[in-house]
Amino acid sequence: MPFGKLALILLVVIAAAGATVWLVLSPVSNTTLSPFVGLSLLSIAGLITAVLVRRLS
Repeated sequence: MPFGKLALILLVVIAAAGATVWLVLSPVSNTTLSPFVGLSLLSIAGLITAVLVRRLS
């Protein structure tokens, strides 16, 4: 695998992780809830989405 392609994949993965954390912390930061509550809700939503995509395809 060329280094440029590997660097691009790593950059996309790191950016997606940062966007995920920001997406979870934005609504939770205004409340007294723990950030882990938002991350767990996002994980559950991702699991449900993955199951729905598998069933529909």
